[in-house]
Amino acid sequence: MESNHDAPVKHGGNFIPSIAVAIALYLSGFFVILTPLPFLYQFLRNFKQGFVTVVLPSFMILIFLYSIGLMPLYQFYQAYPQWSWILPIPGMGFLQFLNPTWVFIFGLSYFSFYILSAWVMSSVIVGHYNPAKHFLGASFLLALLVIVYVLGVFIFLKINPQPVLIDYFQGSVNEFILIQKQKGLPLEQLDFLKQNAALVVKYSIMVSPAAIVCGTFFVLVLNLVIGKKLFGLFPAAQKRTQITSWAIPFAGVWVLIVSILGLFFGNELPYSSLVIAISANVTLILAFLYYLQGVAIIAFFLDQWGVRSFIKLLIYIILLLFFQSVGVLVVLLGFFDSWLELRKKALKLKTPNGD
Repeated sequence: MESNHDAPVKHGGNFIPSIAVAIALYLSGFFVILTPLPFLYQFLRNFKQGFVTVVLPSFMILIFLYSIGLMPLYQFYQAYPQWSWILPIPGMGFLQFLNPTWVFIFGLSYFSFYILSAWVMSSVIVGHYNPAKHFLGASFLLALLVIVYVLGVFIFLKINPQPVLIDYFQGSVNEFILIQKQKGLPLEQLDFLKQNAALVVKYSIMVSPAAIVCGTFFVLVLNLVIGKKLFGLFPAAQKRTQITSWAIPFAGVWVLIVSILGLFFGNELPYSSLVIAISANVTLILAFLYYLQGVAIIAFFLDQWGVRSFIKLLIYIILLLFFQSVGVLVVLLGFFDSWLELRKKALKLKTPNGD
């Protein structure tokens, strides 16, 4: 018999706050990645009602915003860039390359991605699926759809995508260099970044598919973890697939080794450009997954040691803030755990049968 905790709540309400929070998050800049949360909340309560009373009105508000406010805000921010943080409309930067109609389509498509993310998470929760496998499959599918979608836009507009992508990534690299200069990065390192900017742009374009996969997976996991803390609507069966038990099958070790070898020796093989591109994307995806496995191991031992939630939050923030310095160590922790199996050993020490 299904308990009340296992079943999503079947009543509506709180529609206006959910719409307001969804729009605010979408227009917040950094916190845009939390846009799925209000939709997840409503989908778990009543999917059909949430879709009609929250998703559709949110779309109408965005249509109005992109139709009426996009160009006036863009012109205002061009004249007063110091105020561009107030209402950063997603896709506004593409007005340098595309006309407002295509930015409008991009904005609604990007918003649809977050709604789709909320639906994927709700299906995992209600259906008692394994989040890791379900999310990874959804991430790969979305990456494929995004690539087809972007290429379709360029083909329809009869625009060569290469110079547009180069200009876009070059602008991002230049902005990154400017930020590092303002932070006081040594001149030697700034010169190194400037001299290798073209190479950075080239590889940024090359690994874009992997970046989409990793970004999507991160959005799903982050919203699932935060939603679990906020809503308390998750079924008890989800305890079997907690983030602390995250582990990549051992075959991932060999795939990662082969992909790294492809990076180093790809130039010696036929179709070298394709081999290097595939190897780079596979390496990035697996490195990201092993990073998550490393974080899961850290989370597991923090739970075992009874560390308070506030201290755990501080540790996770440190892992993010000092990602460049500790990220490699976390990846290596996840990678070598394939042999060490630290969590299993800790459980065996705690209980005779390791349950």
